[in-house]
Formats: sequence, C-alpha cells, structure tokens
Amino acid sequence: MHEVQGSRHLFGQTRTDCRAETLNSMVAPVYRSFLAEEHIGDVTVVKFNEPIILDEDVIQRIGEQLNRLVEQSQRRHFVFDLGPVERLSTTLLGTFVAVHNKVRAGGGRLVLCGVDRNLRHIFTIFRLPQLFPICRDEQEALQTF
Repeated sequence: MHEVQGSRHLFGQTRTDCRAETLNSMVAPVYRSFLAEEHIGDVTVVKFNEPIILDEDVIQRIGEQLNRLVEQSQRRHFVFDLGPVERLSTTLLGTFVAVHNKVRAGGGRLVLCGVDRNLRHIFTIFRLPQLFPICRDEQEALQTF
C-alpha cells in the first residue's frame, strides 16, 4: 500500500491535510473525521470540529457519519455541539432535519447547542427551533433530557 499526499478544494482554498491511499491502482481518499463523539449517560454528544462547513463533499461525509452514528448507537438521545462552527451551508441544515427525523422515529430527541449568534439567526429563519431545542451550551442541552 502506497500513501500519496492528496489535496481537495474546500471553501475556495486547496487543503492538503487529507491523504489518499493507492489500492489496486485506485486512489481512494481518506478523510479525517469532522466530528467527535462522547457518551454522557444515555446521551451521545457530537462535537463539530470545523469552523467553516460549506463544501458539499464535507457535508455529505458529515451526514453519513451522523446517520451511521444514529443507526448504530445504543443511545436514543443526541446533542450536537456546534461550538466551533462559524459558517455553514444550508445543506447542513437539511442534514440536521433529516437526522432529527431519524432520531425522533427511534423514540429519541436531538438538541443543538453552542450555536453562534449569527447562525442562530439563520436557524430561526429556517424555523429549526420549532423542530428541536437550541441551547446555550452542552450543560444546558444535557439538562433537557
């Protein structure tokens, strides 16, 4: 197996922090996770690691990670901590709604926290607070369960 330095375009800039592995003459990108997962009681806390989430490929990967987590988790309740996120695509909002629906169908709840003031305004325009609570911080979010 041979590692090669790969690059991808993200937010109008080329980033070379991703690697690609060559396997049977095919190059498959290996991306780092944009999410960190922590379990607190019967709640899974998902922390977002990127300040800017605009790239469609990144959003697709985040959606896949979130869906896999919800499907495979033994826990029904989820907190998404958006603390470091400063900008995001509205496509990601659609991902949040889809994940919310999946969590709710499984008898659980989704709560967001750490949402930047400017993003909170956008979330309100899209009426997301009517779907799921948006709390100030992780502690407040955990207290809703």
